[in-house]
Amino acid sequence: MPPLPDGAHAWEVDERAQWDDAPGAAGIKRVIFIHRLPSISRESFASHWSQDHAPLARKHHPALRRYVQNVVVSRLTDDAPDIDGIAELSFATVADMRERMFDSDEGRAVIAGDVATFIDLAAGWRVVVAEQPR
Repeated sequence: MPPLPDGAHAWEVDERAQWDDAPGAAGIKRVIFIHRLPSISRESFASHWSQDHAPLARKHHPALRRYVQNVVVSRLTDDAPDIDGIAELSFATVADMRERMFDSDEGRAVIAGDVATFIDLAAGWRVVVAEQPR
């Protein structure tokens, strides 16, 4: 691993790209650091996230043009928070992220209901970054 800036955290992940409808395009990315519910195993979390949640996300997040699930394998820095996954959700614009996150109120309820079965929302955090093409 290359040297990291002071205070940086690093994780080894199993990257699971679900789809990319705009390779290399500029946009907005929401990065979510995820904790699984304590009542489920890491294996169950990872399996549900990829096999059950991803198809729901594809259906109910119309403006989501790229979706990557990074299942945490291990911490690479001693002080890195103990998390289970890092989600990357890419959108063309901030407006798309805010106004077109869900296809409908029903879609929002489906996603929320599913998330409640495997993710501890209160334990995670998120950041938003701007992506620039190379």
